[in-house]
Amino acid sequence: MTTPPALELPARSHPQREEFDWHPRAIGSWIDGLPLANLAETGPQVFRALNRLNRWSLPVGERLAALERLLPLIDYLVHALRRHCLGRPLPLRGNAAGAATLARRLLAEAALGHEIAATEVPSGLRRRRRVALALEHALRLRGRELLEHWLAYAPPGEGLWARVHRLFALAEAEGVAGVRVRASDGGGASPEEAYKQLLLCAAIGPHRLDQHEIVEVWELLGRLADSARLGEAGADEGTDDAVYRVPRSADGPPHAAIPELDRADDRTLQTTPLLQRLRRALSGGQGRSGELSRLDPELSGRIALALAAVPTRRHRRLRAEARAEVQAGFRQVHATLCERLGRRADAAERERSRFEAGTPRAEQSARPDVWSVLYPSELLASLREADRVSDDVPAAPPSEHAEDDIWQLVNISASGYCLLSGDQAPRRLTVGELLLMRELAGRGLPMQLGAVRWLRAAPRHGLEVGIEILGSDPVPLELRAELDDGRFGPAERALLLPRVEGRDQPPTLLAPGPHFVSGRRARLCHGNRETELDLLRERDGSAHYVQLEFRRHSDAGDSDGIETLFRG
Repeated sequence: MTTPPALELPARSHPQREEFDWHPRAIGSWIDGLPLANLAETGPQVFRALNRLNRWSLPVGERLAALERLLPLIDYLVHALRRHCLGRPLPLRGNAAGAATLARRLLAEAALGHEIAATEVPSGLRRRRRVALALEHALRLRGRELLEHWLAYAPPGEGLWARVHRLFALAEAEGVAGVRVRASDGGGASPEEAYKQLLLCAAIGPHRLDQHEIVEVWELLGRLADSARLGEAGADEGTDDAVYRVPRSADGPPHAAIPELDRADDRTLQTTPLLQRLRRALSGGQGRSGELSRLDPELSGRIALALAAVPTRRHRRLRAEARAEVQAGFRQVHATLCERLGRRADAAERERSRFEAGTPRAEQSARPDVWSVLYPSELLASLREADRVSDDVPAAPPSEHAEDDIWQLVNISASGYCLLSGDQAPRRLTVGELLLMRELAGRGLPMQLGAVRWLRAAPRHGLEVGIEILGSDPVPLELRAELDDGRFGPAERALLLPRVEGRDQPPTLLAPGPHFVSGRRARLCHGNRETELDLLRERDGSAHYVQLEFRRHSDAGDSDGIETLFRG
């Protein structure tokens, strides 16, 4: 057995039972008295209990039993705290940031307790299984700590990746890396499987996924991790073809297998067996009726693509010192373009007028007006003259650009931009959302439509956003989608992108709804007329939009009013 790597562990002293009774039955009674609905009170209490346990010298069996009793409560708290963070503006601030921090600290303390247990297991017949159990739980909990960082698009804490790598090295040194034990989630797993799950999730790039997709990918890879292979570069057959390398001691995630990043002692992460299993499941073969029966084909296809090859950068990044006006979200983009063109709001925003006729009764006219009830005139008369608001005070003239809409350009390439929101306010953005931007460096610059490809919360600086430009000068439209029964639905906001010559991209339509599907029809509303379109190949898409090529339907009527739009 090789020398196990050293873990930094806290100093431990004699336990104080009067401060916290660590025996399982006492912990059960303590949990029964906690106000579980009050996360602000229960969360810190559980953290303090874990902190005490990790600073006391306890027998390994008692430490593991106490942690085992607390794990279900920690699971409950982490999932409850996560609900306060998902879908919130980024970077997280206030209560949302506090909830995310508390969830990560609970997981870190629980992992630390199992790390202490793994290093203190005495020799004996059950030593290997106890060490394997403690290290599997520790790696799984450290992985979940990373998961909470990913869900906030925040960088992992300093030293977290190095600790994860040392934990697996310890499992190898103890000879228990492949020993399957009862996992912390109730199933069976080994320390190696727990390690590979977090490696695979990091390799895919969680900052390129929506928050709910990150959770789905984490759970899916937990079921597929046993199919991946860890090896030694150059030592095993086929390892030289591995797409990813894993550092043994560096404080970092897996990286692309390219010479500039490789180290002599790196491990290899081989994904070919996992991809074969995933493809069988997607094609309806083995696995569709079992553990992989609920695979999302679209998300699984993106996972397979990410694990099959590391995308290489096609264009060089250049530093940029400029600002840009930005509007985020399909609805906001459409409204901004309509406003700039002097058009009315789209039909989706206009409610149909509804009228009712009736004969007023005499007693109705005698009832007091609602405003008289809310703001009686005698109260208004009692106000001092200085407290009254005058309708004659002119409103302050609006600025040309709202400060919250101005972003900083970090760098630029031929395919897109990296933007920084600044620290003035958090942003409610998700991966796959549309962005409309225009550089403020000079007059006459075009409006550019882009899609959010990745997010990173930059501490004390704001939110970094990676944008892929889809096209310039989009035109706001209204489309009616063909429904399943052949009828056409109500008008929905849509965008027309002119031809992009550099990409050989014809004019395309962007629409938000699930009914806009390749192979169906749509009707373009222009004035009081409609033109029928055939929706062709899908070029791009996300949960927020779909980009489709199109042509005019062969049976469409007169379309003189939109001829210029189709020319791009």
